[in-house]
Amino acid sequence: MPKQPDALPEGYVTVRITKFGDGKVSTGQDIVGVGDIFAKKDDTLVLPLAIATELEKRALAEIVD
Repeated sequence: MPKQPDALPEGYVTVRITKFGDGKVSTGQDIVGVGDIFAKKDDTLVLPLAIATELEKRALAEIVD
């Protein structure tokens, strides 16, 4: 997993993927011929607040900062 930046861009937060989000939340990376890469439980991602809030409502991730 890439190192997270020290300061997040305005409007972005860090989320931790929950057991319910394991394999269901795209990391935004794509492998040609394979498809999207999905986050695993306890992975952290930096996402826009609106997306993070929706994932949290669905119990797929939790905002950690």
